[in-house]
Amino acid sequence: MATNVCDALREAERQLDQAHIKTPRNDALILLSAASGHRIETLLARPELQVQTRHLCTYWEWIEQRAQNYPLQYLTGRQEFYGRSFVVSPSVLIPRPETEIVVQACLDFLTALERPGTVLDIGAGSGCIVLTLLCEIPHLTACAIDISGEVLRVVAENGRNLGCADRLELLKGSTVDPLRDTDRKFDLVVSNPPYVALSESVDPEVEYEPKRAVYAGQSGFEVYSEILGKAHSVLALSGQLILEAGYGQAAKLATLGRESGWKEIEKRPDLAGIDRCVVFQRQGCAALTRYR
Repeated sequence: MATNVCDALREAERQLDQAHIKTPRNDALILLSAASGHRIETLLARPELQVQTRHLCTYWEWIEQRAQNYPLQYLTGRQEFYGRSFVVSPSVLIPRPETEIVVQACLDFLTALERPGTVLDIGAGSGCIVLTLLCEIPHLTACAIDISGEVLRVVAENGRNLGCADRLELLKGSTVDPLRDTDRKFDLVVSNPPYVALSESVDPEVEYEPKRAVYAGQSGFEVYSEILGKAHSVLALSGQLILEAGYGQAAKLATLGRESGWKEIEKRPDLAGIDRCVVFQRQGCAALTRYR
């Protein structure tokens, strides 16, 4: 049965509100736009517009899933990050605003090099970090590693969509293992690794995200420790290692870094003042003078 935009949004918002979704109106609007193919501005300007039956079928399926906390981004297949649209699927972690702090720290270092730099991204996910860096710095080249072939396919698709796939090498494996038998060195090694402890509770939506990208182990620091122990082998002498930190983890991460032969350069906070990024350099190396 056909219905108009106004009635569809009203009913969808009611269902999502009853399911205690935090932003029912916004989610209903985004999903109707994705299902119908109409821009959000069009839906708001023309509430009397009739929604085709086939689009409504998709819409109500999505509303039912969203009411069960299934991530909005997996339904639309898209997530905005650093001003760009990234393809996402249930095989990849959904890009989050706090990861933009990591990107900014990377950009500050790379632009200070005053020459084409090289980047290694460990655990690429959607590719939001490494591809943003490639888009922002035209002559940069990069390598991204992930243990999942499906994840790498998403990264490749995003690379093609953003026009920088020709400067990105993709390798399948864990941490830096695919580079074990090479002598390659990178100016920057960056990672947003799994950092949630197995005993830690997460938001209902996060339960739908790939567990390998969320949970690190008993303490939450297992993958950090592995990266800190192995990154020396692939980092240039004057390079930087930049790691995203989970809530309340930055201080312990900095300590682990020092114990693994790293010098902490800085921590970077989010808008709430919570440290979300730790920047390391090899112990004994002078920091780049123009950094920051």
